[in-house]
Formats: sequence, structure tokens, C-alpha cells
Amino acid sequence: MEKEAPMKTVEEFIKDFEYDANELYEALSVSTDEYVYVCDMRRRTIRYPADMVEEFGLPGEVVQDPLPCWKDIIHKDDWNVFYETNMESFSGELIHHVVEYRAKNKKGTYVWLQCRGAVVKDKDGEPYLFAGFISNLGKRNRIDHQTGLFNKYEFQSRIESWLKEGKNLPFGVLFLGVDNFKHVNELYNREFGDEVLRILSQKMQSVLPYNAECYRLDGDEFGVLIKDTTKEELQECYSLIRKAFDRQQSFRGNKYYCTISCGGCMAPGDGRQYLELARCAEYSLDYSKRHGKNRSTFYSSEIAVDFSRSLELTELLRESVEHGFEGFSLVYQPQVDAAEGRIKGVEALLRWKCGKYGAMVPSDFIPLLEESGLIRQVGKWVMREAAAVVSRWNRYIKDLTMSINISYHQVICPRDEGPGEDVFSYLLPLLTQQQVNLNNIILEFTESYVASDLEDLREKLNGVRRKGIKVAIDDFGVGYSSLGVLKEAPVDLVKIDRVFIKGIEKDDFDAAFIKLVTALCHQVGVRVCQEGVETKEECDRVCRMGPDYIQGFYYSRPVTEQEIFEKYICPKDPL
Repeated sequence: MEKEAPMKTVEEFIKDFEYDANELYEALSVSTDEYVYVCDMRRRTIRYPADMVEEFGLPGEVVQDPLPCWKDIIHKDDWNVFYETNMESFSGELIHHVVEYRAKNKKGTYVWLQCRGAVVKDKDGEPYLFAGFISNLGKRNRIDHQTGLFNKYEFQSRIESWLKEGKNLPFGVLFLGVDNFKHVNELYNREFGDEVLRILSQKMQSVLPYNAECYRLDGDEFGVLIKDTTKEELQECYSLIRKAFDRQQSFRGNKYYCTISCGGCMAPGDGRQYLELARCAEYSLDYSKRHGKNRSTFYSSEIAVDFSRSLELTELLRESVEHGFEGFSLVYQPQVDAAEGRIKGVEALLRWKCGKYGAMVPSDFIPLLEESGLIRQVGKWVMREAAAVVSRWNRYIKDLTMSINISYHQVICPRDEGPGEDVFSYLLPLLTQQQVNLNNIILEFTESYVASDLEDLREKLNGVRRKGIKVAIDDFGVGYSSLGVLKEAPVDLVKIDRVFIKGIEKDDFDAAFIKLVTALCHQVGVRVCQEGVETKEECDRVCRMGPDYIQGFYYSRPVTEQEIFEKYICPKDPL
């Protein structure tokens, strides 16, 4: 009878037990909702799972000297405790590491994390391995407390379960983003913004079809899932949502206007994993935001290319700003007196040319300036340049005006920059320094901005108008409450959008609208400029409707300072 082999001791079993460290890490990562991290303390190198890299925009899955990359992610009030506990672990002072802190994800939303880890020392007592788990504390509750909707973790879980049900089961994914929602928070406060999000979520649910599921994602974004659907049905779903928000809303006596942009994709065609589908929908939403907002875009390979290009362009814009606004320039389009045909003013228009892509159209780079916050620095540069130019021109034509376009981001002071950083506080000292007559400066705001922010803007606009600076509404007629804006807004000039010129020879409505707006403006002492006039026929017909000024290719395309000077300011052959 053979003897049974003696049972191995635990030490012998462990000695013979072999496994691949990478495979172990991957198995742990995919089998838990927590983030698994492993740190080589000798090389000060740490490994993070892919979904954590995606969530927080980390440099990569393997990061050397990781603490600096967390500096801008960790909430400033939590940075000291985060830094100190990590340094104590790296030095070997702490064997067990437990710390809670807030971290900002890629969407700009702070989430609470709890990090639990342990330090392993070598035979000489030196720390060489630091490993553990980082828990997103929000995952413990699948309901978003502000809206009552399921949250982004349930959204992810739902997608993953549908993907497991059948590889070829079609379903649609929509990412919905509230346009300019930051604006609502800045105008009122975050508490009011939270209430607006709750109202928006209720309205979304009320218009969605029975087979659609709605989720609250990060910040001002929502997700919608529809099983066994088509792209056409997804588009119809978005159309219902868009229609529900295409008018001014009111809450507690405060008015707000929030349109919805959409990015969509289809499974399994656009992806067979959650991160793939989320990325496709996110890229598509970003495209909608950068190409006019209040619209939908469905994923294609071109969208991914466009997204990568926009990231690259943003960095190129940043380089231009850091190198003394290299590549930026201004061109000027005349505004001509409709009755006399002489130049009355010019509009300063921003242009940008980069070494890699050449001259860019404004619609390609101005939204990127606004999204990145660079518009505040570039806007100041525009004002300096335009002020210097009009100061020179006013030596020849004393009443020549300079119109400068103003972005919302230049008006609202970011909370982290403190007071005194908005366009109004910057512009007045600049104009005094440049010895510019304040009466010759016109600040242009888009109608949609004025309409949505009228209560907050009124005091500021009246303040600069009292000093002599004029205010204009640009793109008038394409907003959601044009006549209401005309009645309430403290402005000196209304610029009627060019869309009303295109059909003026055939469309009686366009002609009637121009005539009506002109008459109403003159009734209350507001002047009118008609934009987009390109032909003599258009000019003749528009002039019969009584506007004060004409702007468009018929008189001149946007040209350089020198060309304006030679043709209009000091011409050899006067007009």
C-alpha cells in the first residue's frame, strides 16, 4: 500500500503557487467596482486601472511620480491631507493608509473617494510595494439625490448588462448636455441650478417614449438608453426633448433658457464595451456643442477625428496666447450710413492662423477659446488692439465708432478669479489710457445672450452706457423672444441678422420683419444696422425700410487696418 504524500505546509504551498502579476491585476480590476492600484515605491511608479484613467483624465495607466498629476484633480480643501498621508506612506512611516478626499473627474464634477492601502517592506525594512483600493463613495447609492433619476453607475451597469445579454442586440445611447448651464449657476446660485436640473429631468422623463430610460450623469449631462431601436427613432426621441425646452422657462420668479445638445451612438455597431460607447456618445455631444448647440450628432469615424483635432487646436491656441498672441489678428468690416453712404463705424473681427493648419475660420476656433477659458485673455487682447486702432482713426474722423464683440465668458467673473476681472472693469481704464472717446465704442452682445441674462445684464449695461459706451444686440431676430428683448434690453443699436436678407426679394415675411423692427426701434430711440447686405438690389430695398446703417459684402468684406485707412479714413479719391 502506497503511502499518501504528506500535506504541504502553507509556506510550501505559497512557494509553489505561481501566477502572472499582470493577469492577477487585470482579474482584480474587472471583478470589483473599486479601483485597484499598485505602486512600485522604489521607482515611485504607480499603476491605475483603465476606467480610473478614463474617469479622471490621468496621464496613463502607469504614472511615474503620481502626486503632481493629482494636484489639479484633488479639491483644494482636501489636498493637504491627501498629500501628507501619501508622503507618510511613501516614507514608510505608515503601514496602513486610509484617506477620504474629493477628486474632480473629466466632467468637472467633484466626487468623494476613499483610498485604502497597505505598504509592504522588504527584508531590510525598506518599503517597496504599496497597493490597495480606491472606492468611489457615490457608487454605494445608485440614485441621484438631486433629480431622483438613476445615476451614472446604474447607467454603466445597464449598458454592460445589455451587452452581455446578446452581442448583436441593438440599442441606442444618447448623451444630453444642457447648453450654457454654467451660466445659470453664475447668474443665480448653485442651489437654483440644482432645482433647474431637477425640473429638466422631470420634463425629460415626461416626453420620452415608454421604452426609453433616463439617467443623471455628471454635472449638467443626462443619459438616455433605448433598447431595440434605430438611429431614426433616437433622432425622434431627441426632437421631443428639444421641442420641450425650446422656449424660456421660469422658476421662483427667475427666468432661464436652457437648450439641449445631444450626442448619440448605436450598439453594437459603434462599440461592444461600455467605455467605447460612452466615448462615442461623448465625442458626438462635444461635436454638437461646438457646432452651434441645440442640435444632435450621431457618431461616425469623422466625429472622432474632429474631436482629436479640436483637442489639438485648443493646445495650439494656448501656445499662441502664451507666445504673445502669435497668429491672432483683427480685420474690420465697415458699417455705412444708409442715407449718406459714408462710413460710420467698423466692426472688429478676430482671425487666427496657426503654423500647422493655416488660416482658421472663426467658427472653428472661437468656440474652443470659450470652452477653454482662453477667450478672456484673447478678449483683452482684442480690446487693446481695437482701442489703439480707433484712437488713431479718430484723429481723422472724430465720430468713427469701433464695435467689439463680447462673449458671455468675458462678462461673468469666474469665482476663482475674484472681482474686477470682467470686461467692464477692464475696458474703462484701457480706453482712458488709450485716450479713446467712450462714445466711439460699441459693445456687441448676441441676442440669445442678452435675452437669457437680461436681469443680470441690465445693471451692467446701464452702467457702461451712463459713461458713454454704446451697447448693441447682434444677430437680432434669430433668438427665441426677439420683441421681448427689444422692449426690455437697455441698448443703443440693434443689428438685424443676415438671414432676413437672403430671401428679401421673394419672401414678404423677411421684408416685413425688417421694416417692423426698424420702426419699433426708432420709436424708442434705438438705431438699426442691417447685416449681410451683399448686392445693390438688396441694399436699395433695405434702405427703403429705413435702417440707419448697412453692413455687408456690398460695401466691403472684412479687411485690414491699412485697407480701411486707405479706402475710408484717408482715401486718395474720396467717396
